[in-house]
Amino acid sequence: MTHKEKALDYFGRKFHCSQAVLAAFAPECGFTEEQALKLGACFGSGMRKGEVCGACTGALMVLGALYGQYDEADLDSRLRANEVNEKMMECFAKVCGSYICNDLLGCDISTPEGRKYCLDNNLFTGFCPKMVANAVDVLEQIIVETNSEKIYLSEFCDVFYVEEKNVVLVHWKKYCELEQYRTPLELALKVIKEHPGCNYVADTRDGFEDNPLDTLWVADYFMPKAKEYGCETIYFIIDSNNSLREELEGQEKDSSALLGFRYIFGMDEI
Repeated sequence: MTHKEKALDYFGRKFHCSQAVLAAFAPECGFTEEQALKLGACFGSGMRKGEVCGACTGALMVLGALYGQYDEADLDSRLRANEVNEKMMECFAKVCGSYICNDLLGCDISTPEGRKYCLDNNLFTGFCPKMVANAVDVLEQIIVETNSEKIYLSEFCDVFYVEEKNVVLVHWKKYCELEQYRTPLELALKVIKEHPGCNYVADTRDGFEDNPLDTLWVADYFMPKAKEYGCETIYFIIDSNNSLREELEGQEKDSSALLGFRYIFGMDEI
């Protein structure tokens, strides 16, 4: 099972969202299932006060277990923990609209009226699982990027080599075109060439519609070169709405004779 499948399974068994996310990553954190479920037990429903969503809190506990400071002299780990903390909060809010439980649910979950509203509108069974899934997606992306070799970082795009999966990951963040668009892809090609069997992953969840000139460049240059250097599959990480569907399907249509294409929701699916 993927981390997302595990988390949704725990949540479906009536564990809190905080327990579900933390327990899904228990082995990586060095916890037993019992320890993870107990540790996450008091953070559901925004600590029962509608504060920070328990799914986000569970993810923060995972990040703390992986990257948190335990040696008072190790200031690098403190800075790294602060960095992943901020990324988790910011990215979760960007994907979900907020990281505050009451804001997400549209009611005050700490009151009987709020809980009744959630039950009457099936929010615990229809809405909250999406928050659990989103938290896992964001968490996995942060872990991958933190653990991977950084090839290129800019305000528009980040490029990483993920050795564990032998893929080059390009995380698009902001609209760019021409040189600013092509430079990271040229570096991605270099990584593919240097690592036999390396595939390409584009995280399009913060993506954009390409400049038509860049679209042609991808079809005429990038895709053939990727194939020449040994890439076999192009992965597109998409959001739940697949907001760039037309753009991505156009790229697939242009190059499907060369490469395989897969649409995924997170790195755990590779």
